[in-house]
Amino acid sequence: MRKRVIGAGAVILVALGIWLGNMLGLGPGRDSCTSDSSDSDAENVHVALTADTETATTDENAQAAKETPKVLTLLIDDDKYLIQSGEDWYAEFAPATLDEIVARLGEIPGDENGVRVRLRFKANAQNGAISDLKSALTDAGVDPEAIIEDPDYVE
Repeated sequence: MRKRVIGAGAVILVALGIWLGNMLGLGPGRDSCTSDSSDSDAENVHVALTADTETATTDENAQAAKETPKVLTLLIDDDKYLIQSGEDWYAEFAPATLDEIVARLGEIPGDENGVRVRLRFKANAQNGAISDLKSALTDAGVDPEAIIEDPDYVE
């Protein structure tokens, strides 16, 4: 009985210590090794980098839109197929048929991992449309290993 009381008391003391430490700002997430002057320098560098990268990003986006992508990204929405142009965060989608998708595959060289097609899905993507697309890609000579599927849905 005495061991149980001592054990319970130790657990309560540890919990109380953690709670008080967090209340006083001594918990995890606080870096006590840095000084205030280095924090202000880091903020200045961050601001300077942000300003420079915004202008560089717009120029790179314009060039990327003109280039032929290495991977053909397709979005399946309900029973429709859409071809993505641009990067994910500012992508535009154009409707396409299976024949148009197969014709575009001739322009797609693939990336360094051998991936030629990337499939993205909306939550309402129909299994029949997915199956038809995979059959058309296989018939066009695309290896199943050259197709990747995004695990997340596009909104």
